[in-house]
Amino acid sequence: MIARCNCIYKLAAFGLAICTSLACVYAQEGIATSIAMDSLRSIEEKVLKILPKVKPCVVCLQSGGGSGSGVIVSADGLVLTAAHVIDKAKELTIVYPDGRKFKGEALGTYGPADAGMARILEGGPHPFVEVHSGKDLKKNDTVIALGHPSGFDVQRGPPLRIGHITDIDENFITMDTALIGGDSGGPSFDLEGRVVGIHSHIAGEIHLNCDSNIAPFHTHWDAMKSGIHHELHYSKSIGKKSGPESKDESKQSKPTPPARNPSEPSRLQELAEKAKGSGGKLKLSREELRSLRKSLASRTEELAPAGGTRMIDEWAATWVSGFESMRNLESKPDMRPTVCKVQVDGRHVAMATCVHGDGWFVTKASEVKNRTIQLLFATAEDPIDAEVRAFDDQHDLAILFADTKQYEPFAMTFDTGSSSTHPSASTGSLCFCIGVSDKPAGFGVVSVAARPLNGKSGAHLGVVVQPDGGKLRVEQVAPKSPAAKAGLKPGDQILAVDGVAVGTDEELQKIVQSHLEGDQLKLDVEREDASLSAIATLEDSTQVAPMPGAREQGMDSITSRLSKRRWGFAKGIQHDCAILAKDVGGPLVGLDGQIYGINIARAGRIHSYAIPMENVHEFLVSAKLFHMKDSKP
Repeated sequence: MIARCNCIYKLAAFGLAICTSLACVYAQEGIATSIAMDSLRSIEEKVLKILPKVKPCVVCLQSGGGSGSGVIVSADGLVLTAAHVIDKAKELTIVYPDGRKFKGEALGTYGPADAGMARILEGGPHPFVEVHSGKDLKKNDTVIALGHPSGFDVQRGPPLRIGHITDIDENFITMDTALIGGDSGGPSFDLEGRVVGIHSHIAGEIHLNCDSNIAPFHTHWDAMKSGIHHELHYSKSIGKKSGPESKDESKQSKPTPPARNPSEPSRLQELAEKAKGSGGKLKLSREELRSLRKSLASRTEELAPAGGTRMIDEWAATWVSGFESMRNLESKPDMRPTVCKVQVDGRHVAMATCVHGDGWFVTKASEVKNRTIQLLFATAEDPIDAEVRAFDDQHDLAILFADTKQYEPFAMTFDTGSSSTHPSASTGSLCFCIGVSDKPAGFGVVSVAARPLNGKSGAHLGVVVQPDGGKLRVEQVAPKSPAAKAGLKPGDQILAVDGVAVGTDEELQKIVQSHLEGDQLKLDVEREDASLSAIATLEDSTQVAPMPGAREQGMDSITSRLSKRRWGFAKGIQHDCAILAKDVGGPLVGLDGQIYGINIARAGRIHSYAIPMENVHEFLVSAKLFHMKDSKP
């Protein structure tokens, strides 16, 4: 059976450290804003040029219900991947991004670098990419990452992420590109389109990942190609530096968290004292648990502020300086006065973007529905009341009205009756997220161009399963979940759902997520020697806690708070900007200040979503609550 590529998650246990505030970056001098913007434009140009060449070569490796990634490096189908992806695989199915499948085989591995090889056994000639020599790689080199996170998705394809090299040793390259389970074995490319690394695992800090250095692939190329496995298993070496720096790690610089007042006991300290007084036992009410979760989430956001998944170094300073240059374009307005905070009971829950100078704004609907809200402007000390006037449930958008005329909208034209004039975001376009600060709320790249995002619904069954002889063995059942209410128990074997046989977790999830909350599913189940049927009524997964041990949710949990509604949008742009959940509702813009969309969700560790501007336009026009003439800032 192929490894389920959960190494990325497990190795986060080596010690998560939250990176420090980007304030350190903002204080750096010596990078002229115009030079920084020229550098970003050059990066974008190169990414857009190489992407059509490299993307078709990024394949998904499947076997035994698990999946990983790889990249084709020869016309006869040689594939580079991670050792832990193919370590126990007997048979492989290798899937092109367009969905075509081929038989494959696992070849050899080199354990210390988590390096592996596989081969496509049919078809050809196959598209392939060039492999970097491994020489002359250096810190701050820009890289792009591709893979098949969370498994193969033909509608999405391999999403793009951008980052830079932060450290190099003989076996691994550390980067800050955002990765998650399923990415393992996928490639990182330089801006010439050459493979420089293969995704291996999350590093010791929340914002970093380690790729297998391409150099050991060259050294052990012939041995791996012939099927030889190195005697040292990869898991014994992952996460350990093998270069000279490892001898004195105390000299390596580490991010320092913001200082905390030592006289203020933390909530965890309070709980520890409470447990001490009760013999080590601690009972918390539902309200106390909710309060603790909120406190921890707030602390996480404090330690990992906007842009916190990017390193504090020259590379990040280039983005910040480029953002300053973009804001000061003579042809564009300063965008900050168009954005304000949305508050519920004094708590910042989202952003709102001005769409008309008479006090009309757009924001995230699920954060304001049935709530009393206020808007807090950067230029004012006190918030003002606002009203919700219309909803678009398909895109989770809401129109707000506030009695103010101090804000001006973006340059948008509504009287044409057409939304086609709004710029579209291409995969590979660099982008910024706008907040109320004069610094970006996030920066990165468009990972996937606008597409329907309703293929993954919020429907929830509530089980953890494992393949077992063509059936699915129930490992865990979430309390009060649809599965629990239907009577499922650990040890049950799920044979079919609505008459369709299921043998993998992916097959079960595909059926569940093709339905909506409230739909009923008939489950054919074996319990010991008896056969039975159960009816499960699906529920909204945003209303329940993540399943313990759920791989993707576990990896997402090591980032900052996610949006409550983060799927089920009629159409959305996927990007890798590390925005906070409370920054949704603000604009996503390109290097020239063009508005691609309105951010709608922090959806996971590797991705955020924005509603395309053409869809925002259609909602505003269809609402017919006000007449907007051509407006110019």
